[in-house]
Amino acid sequence: MKATVENTGNKTARSVEIVIELPETNTSPTVYVMGDVGSSHKKCSQSDTEIVCNFNSIKKGKSKTVWVDIALPWSADAIEFTADASTSSSESSTSNNDDTDVAEMAYIDTVLSGGESTTNSHCSGTGLTAFYECTLFPSSVMDHTAVLEGDWSISFPDFAGYGGTWWQDSDDHLAFEYTYGGSVVAEFEGNGGDCFEGLTTFPGSSYVAPYEVCID
Repeated sequence: MKATVENTGNKTARSVEIVIELPETNTSPTVYVMGDVGSSHKKCSQSDTEIVCNFNSIKKGKSKTVWVDIALPWSADAIEFTADASTSSSESSTSNNDDTDVAEMAYIDTVLSGGESTTNSHCSGTGLTAFYECTLFPSSVMDHTAVLEGDWSISFPDFAGYGGTWWQDSDDHLAFEYTYGGSVVAEFEGNGGDCFEGLTTFPGSSYVAPYEVCID
C-alpha cells in the first residue's frame, strides 16, 4: 500500500506528518489491524492500528511517497485505508489533506466437482466480518468435517440429523446451507484462496460465524 502527499502550496511545508489509519478488526474490547503488517518506508513506524510517517519538509510543487507492506484477509466488509497529512506551516486550506481508498481484493478459482471432504474451522460472535478475526483468538476456533457430495447435498460424518446443500455460482465462490430436521439452520457464502473464507449466518440470530472451508 502506498500513500503520496504533495505540496501544492507556494512555499516549503515543514514538519510534514502522514498518518495512515489501517483497517481494523471488529473484535472487542481490543481492536487489532485487519491484516498482517510487514515492513514499511524508513520514515514510518507503526503505532497500534496506525502508520505514522514524518518528514522534515516538502518543497513547493514536490511530493513524498510512503509505503507499507500488509497482507489483507478476506472480509465481508470493504477494507479501507485513510491517510491524513499535516504540517507545522500555515495552510490556506486543509480540505485536501486526507483521502480514503478501498482495497481491491482478488480471489482464486477453486472449482469443486463433488465428493470433497472439507474441514470447516470457525468461531462465532456479533459484528465479525472475517475469519482472520478468529485466528487472533486460537482458543475460540472450532472445526467440523463436512462432505460436499456429488449430488449437491452435504453430509456430516460426525453429526446425525444434519444435512444441507451446496453450490458454486462462480469458480471462486462457494455457498451452502446447513439443515436440521428439514429446516435451514445456517447459511454460508465465501470466496476462494488456499481455502474458502466467508461468513455463516443463522436465521433469526444476530450471531455470525466466520468460516474457513478447506478441502481435505
